[in-house]
Amino acid sequence: MSSFQTLANRDVILSGLSVVGLMWYIGLWSIGLLGCWTAYVPRFCLRLDVEQAPSRKRYRLRPRSPLATAPRGSVPGVSILRPLKGLDTNLYENLESTFTQQYPDYEIIFSVADDHDQSLSVVRDLISKHPNINAKLIVGMRRVEIY
Repeated sequence: MSSFQTLANRDVILSGLSVVGLMWYIGLWSIGLLGCWTAYVPRFCLRLDVEQAPSRKRYRLRPRSPLATAPRGSVPGVSILRPLKGLDTNLYENLESTFTQQYPDYEIIFSVADDHDQSLSVVRDLISKHPNINAKLIVGMRRVEIY
């Protein structure tokens, strides 16, 4: 076998590997773009507001609870307990979602262990921002043991 044939074989192998690598790269990009399209494009195609249309189809197809539109006196009251300690990522947004419930009759009870907790300022801001929601803040800790 001559050196020319060896170089030709090597070039064919490298060309084949480069084609396989390029196809692999295009395939991975295609899968990624398909995932992005599935998650985000349908809500824009429906011309819905971003807050109205969740990005997942299972939430859009889910029927709305009849209790969400029922009159306030006809549904049982609900207490939402939110124990807190320190600051978390997106704490403000997470707690604010509790204030924007669609259920007509609920109260929110926040609980922190001491007066120096960092989450207190966030909770107080949200309570003052939503005065029409029945929200309470409990500060203190009592150890309860069960025997």
